[in-house]
Amino acid sequence: MTGAVVWPVDHPFVELASVLAIVDAAKRTDAPIVVPVSGTRRGHPVFFSRALWGELMIVRTGGARAVVHAHASEVREVSVDAPGVLRDIDTRADMTADEDVRDAVS
Repeated sequence: MTGAVVWPVDHPFVELASVLAIVDAAKRTDAPIVVPVSGTRRGHPVFFSRALWGELMIVRTGGARAVVHAHASEVREVSVDAPGVLRDIDTRADMTADEDVRDAVS
């Protein structure tokens, strides 16, 4: 499976084990999209097969999320026991919001 892991820069706390789980799931399932799930929530980064790169480049609204929704039946979720896949850092305050993320995935 040829593809890429799209890893937003505002998710710096993703663990290597989570990335490896995503890549492994992509290889095992041949799924065009693989998303990590912590608890009941989907997170980042997301694997996209090369077959979807053209679609990702021309999507008009909704960005990569729109592509994920357009291929909902083909998306594979991989469970990870790591809240870093959910931890979105947009402000300085987000850097200390560790407890909120742990509570959300417990």
